[in-house]
Amino acid sequence: MAYTGTARTYGLPGWRRPAHRPGVLAQHDPRRGADQLGRAVRRGAVGVHLPVWADHHGGLFVGTPGSRPLGRTVRAAVLEPLLRRIAAVGGRVQPDTDAPFELLLELPGDPAEPAAAARAYRLLAAQLQDHAAILTRWTGRELVPGPVTVTLIGALSPRSLLDAAQPRCAFASGTFDDLGAGPAPPHLAPLVGEQWSWRFGWDGREPIPPEERHLLAALVAQAHAEGRRVCFFGVPERPRRVRAAFWSELTAAGVDVVGVRRVPRSARWGSRWFGRAAGRPGRAHRGGMHTRRHHAGVFDEQMVNGV
Repeated sequence: MAYTGTARTYGLPGWRRPAHRPGVLAQHDPRRGADQLGRAVRRGAVGVHLPVWADHHGGLFVGTPGSRPLGRTVRAAVLEPLLRRIAAVGGRVQPDTDAPFELLLELPGDPAEPAAAARAYRLLAAQLQDHAAILTRWTGRELVPGPVTVTLIGALSPRSLLDAAQPRCAFASGTFDDLGAGPAPPHLAPLVGEQWSWRFGWDGREPIPPEERHLLAALVAQAHAEGRRVCFFGVPERPRRVRAAFWSELTAAGVDVVGVRRVPRSARWGSRWFGRAAGRPGRAHRGGMHTRRHHAGVFDEQMVNGV
C-alpha cells in the first residue's frame, strides 16, 4: 500500500505547538508483550520507544538481541502497520493532532561491540528509504516533514553516520546541550529529550523552586525557537498527586511529549490520570478522543503482525 498524501508542516520549522497538555510517548516495557506499538497507538499515544537489533544474516528485528518472534521484523511489525494506519486515518497516525508521531528506535548499545549499532543503522536506513513517503526526511538542504519522525537513541546512536547521510529518513537523539551552537543542529536532532533528573532536582512533593521553573521554561522556549520539539523521560507516574504536579508544570512550560511506562487508556485521559492541576481537555480535545477510538480498529493486532 502506498501513501500518497502531502507532507504537513509540523514538528519542525513552521510547526506551532498545541495549547494543551503534552502528548504521551510509550516507553518500551518488556512486560507489556510484543504488541507495544499497536497498544500505544490504540490508546492515543503520540510516540513509542522500541529496541531494535540486527542479526548476522541481514535481519532487523524489534526486541532485544537474540529474540526472533515470528513476524517481528521492523518492516513487518512497525513500518508497514504505520503506513496502513496513516493511509486509513488521513495522513496522520493520530487523528486529533498535527504533530508527527515520534518513533524512537533504540539501537544495540554494547560498548564492546560498536559495529553492531552501525550495522543495524545501515539495515534500518534501507528500510526507512522504502517508506520515505510517510517519514520526516532531510534532503541535504531542507527538512521535509512527514507523519512519522524516526529518532535513533541509545548509547551508541551513530551521530556521525546520520550527519553524513544525505538524504536520510532518521535523526539523532538530542539533548539541551545541543541547543544554540551545540554539536547537533535541528536538522540532525529535531527532538530534544532528557531524563528529568539530569537537570532538575524537584520531585513533585513540594512546590517547584522558582529557579527550576524558570530554567524549564527557558530551555523549552529556546528549543521551540530553533524548531525542535521537547520530550522528558523519568517523570514520576505515582502517586497521583505528584504526577499531577509534574504534568501541570510541564504543560505550563510547553513541553511537547512525556515518556511514560504505563500508557493510560483513552477513556482515562482526564483528571484521573493527569490530575485537575494539569487542566481538563476542552470540547474539541474530547472530540478528538472520540475520533481516536473510532480509528482504533485500523491498528489492530492483525495489522501489527502484518496479516
